[in-house]
Amino acid sequence: MLCAALVLDRAAVRLGEAALRHSGFRYARLYFGTAGTDVAIFGNSRAVHAFHAPTLSQALCRPVENLAYNGLDMAGVAALAQDTVARDPGLKVAVIEVTALFSAGRTTAQLAPFARQSPRLSALIQADAPGILPWRHVLGSLALNSEMFWRALLYLGESDQGWINHKGPPPVAVLDAYRARPPRQMIADPAALAQLRGLIAALEAAGVQPVLTVAPYHPVIRTRAEPSDWLAQLSENLHFPILDLGVGIQQDALFADPLHGNLDGAIAVARALVPELGRCGTGS
Repeated sequence: MLCAALVLDRAAVRLGEAALRHSGFRYARLYFGTAGTDVAIFGNSRAVHAFHAPTLSQALCRPVENLAYNGLDMAGVAALAQDTVARDPGLKVAVIEVTALFSAGRTTAQLAPFARQSPRLSALIQADAPGILPWRHVLGSLALNSEMFWRALLYLGESDQGWINHKGPPPVAVLDAYRARPPRQMIADPAALAQLRGLIAALEAAGVQPVLTVAPYHPVIRTRAEPSDWLAQLSENLHFPILDLGVGIQQDALFADPLHGNLDGAIAVARALVPELGRCGTGS
């Protein structure tokens, strides 16, 4: 019985990984050898919805891949970015949306379908949830019970790079509820800051240009963040410039909710990045 279960488990793993090889999901392409880009985006859900890869590619005249994901913390961002550097020799720019510094990292365990392809992810999952990964060494199919695996199946044979908020503007009741909340605390954990510093150093050592950014916040959050000069303090702490993409992007119509932009907001972000990263010729 045990032998039959192990045989079925190995067959499930092979079938699952075969499906991943045919998926257009961002991490399936990265870890199964079909990803390759000039500019890669990393961060949490704010980066997912602030950077629309097809729009950015057209605006910048260079290939762009969004490798951000909902709930990623800086440890996850750092692991994914360094794996991208190792797997994509053509990578030239890594755009890091720094508010992943304030994420709780609820996505870490969901990266399990790709842990067999990445010692970094394997170590990260083991550190985040001790005791889970050893079972997955015995029963590899357990790793397929993951939001990311099911999302990868959703994108079999097609790209996920159009995945972005299309709704908006935020309802008045939602904005009023945010106004009633305490000010948002923008204080990063020292360990997360150390991870970002290490990532910057690793990118530079690999010849990849790090670009630190903050995606737009709706004014109900932006004007009530504490400390009010948190971005300047963060930049000084890191000894690295941070591009504030929210300057001039504050209209309700550009947001799906106070934390996330929508497609119109992503178009505005793309325009803001053209002077920084654009490669279009004059008149393009």
